[in-house]
Amino acid sequence: MTEGNSFEIVPKIDPYNRLVSEDYPDIALNATLSYLSQILMEEDIDEKDILYTKQSALHAMEKPFYDIIGQKYPPSLTEPQLLNHKKSTPGSTSQHFLNQLGSTSGILTTECGSKGKNKLNRDLDLLEGRNRKIAMSNLEEPLRNAMFDEVRLDHDPEVTIVQEHNANICSEQGRVESADFKALLIQCSYAVSENDRHLAENLINQIRKLSSLDGDWSHRVAYVFADALEARLNGTGSEAWRRIVAKRIPASEYLKVAQLYVTVCPFARISMYYGNLTILNVVGKAPKLHIIDFGIGLGFQWPSLIQALSNKSGEPTKLRITGIDFPQPGFRPAELVQETGRRLEAYAERFNIPFKYQGIASNWESVSIDDLKIDRNEVLIVYTMYRFREVGDESVALDSPRDRVLNLIRLIRPHIFIEGILSITSFSPFFISRFRQGLFLYSFIFEILDILVPRDNKQRQFIERNILARDIYNVLACEGSDWIVKPETYKQWHGRNLRAGFEQIPLDPVILKECKEKVKKVKHNGIFSIDEDKNWLLLCWSGRATHAISTWKPKPA
Repeated sequence: MTEGNSFEIVPKIDPYNRLVSEDYPDIALNATLSYLSQILMEEDIDEKDILYTKQSALHAMEKPFYDIIGQKYPPSLTEPQLLNHKKSTPGSTSQHFLNQLGSTSGILTTECGSKGKNKLNRDLDLLEGRNRKIAMSNLEEPLRNAMFDEVRLDHDPEVTIVQEHNANICSEQGRVESADFKALLIQCSYAVSENDRHLAENLINQIRKLSSLDGDWSHRVAYVFADALEARLNGTGSEAWRRIVAKRIPASEYLKVAQLYVTVCPFARISMYYGNLTILNVVGKAPKLHIIDFGIGLGFQWPSLIQALSNKSGEPTKLRITGIDFPQPGFRPAELVQETGRRLEAYAERFNIPFKYQGIASNWESVSIDDLKIDRNEVLIVYTMYRFREVGDESVALDSPRDRVLNLIRLIRPHIFIEGILSITSFSPFFISRFRQGLFLYSFIFEILDILVPRDNKQRQFIERNILARDIYNVLACEGSDWIVKPETYKQWHGRNLRAGFEQIPLDPVILKECKEKVKKVKHNGIFSIDEDKNWLLLCWSGRATHAISTWKPKPA
């Protein structure tokens, strides 16, 4: 028996059980795309976003003035809210979804050259119109957009060949230009750090003349980095970063990016596959399951789990999800978690799964045990996937918010704690070192998308000009409390977890084998690979581990 809980952990279930068949990853993809499509079809989704982003922009503009006069921003606008989900009013998802995608920016990135506009891009342009025209009565049937089949790397050989050709052109033509830009950017970073305005401005102008937002990956990286260097030189980095964060963009754009990401990137599917299969192994035949999801966002991890639970023989498992996410600025801080609960409740109803939801809009370290309403008659699972880097580290407070969250998780004593993190070397507090680290990281990220997504794809441009530009500005041009992009490697997280009182659960060899087999079937399998180290499942791009997933449990008291 597991101490403090009523149910014994089931180590594994038959991998050929129909609950988790070999087709499960495809079922998961279908369920996720269907779920995102349904959100896109919600009436007035972009109008909702307009209301929210105005509040976000107001927050971004007002708060610095409160800071200057030494007053606290009105707490009524920023206090966390805890909600039991019943009915929710319409609201916006955009800014927190941007944060969610931002947490995957180690995954998504840049393009290279293909001439002309292929059918993929035409189809993507038609996405919103197509979704609007589908009758709401058809929501009972899973919706899988054919255009995303065309994007899939393991589906359309013609698209794959074009992408391979474009990647080869980029790698051959871009090497010299990339080296030239790197030298100019590094020279400029030294001038900025020494406040040599004349030299820095000349170099920034030179870089801008040679680079372009529409060029190859090295051109686009150089252009964004030049903008960030200029902002730092002028002391306007924080303001520029806030403008990007507060930028009004229709919610539908974020959802299209999510669909693109889930479709073209096998890591999204592997992460869902690992998490859900691990949960199914633990829950077994238990009648009640409680999942606490730190960083739930839109909740698109859970439709595929709901479908899998519906295939279970006997009485259906009663599912309870506690969705936690950061409060939105403005007058509706809990709108995101509330809307997510409403959608998941409707999805569970379609599959006859008894479902309860509680949304908590709060900084993670502010959540208390009482907020979580722990019931020891439930199988309790804590889950967080690629969002932990948004929680502050030791530079924010000696009592690190990251450690406080881990201590909370240990105190509630879940059966298992599933943790996915972006494994990126911590940025140096010294600007020159941080600049070199950032240039290496974001060049790598931008170059990866050259192989995945065509140059003129609008969603790709959105990723680069909003998500990645936002992070680059934050890393290069922000300091103090405004500098929030502070990732850590999986080895650093491993140490944190051990110090917090967790012990690691070995990787399930069946799940590990299945994950490796799925990645091998993907085109460009020389780019994507899976490795393991110290019971971490490592998801690698070009041999570099950028994502890591592991399962933990509290040490015996």
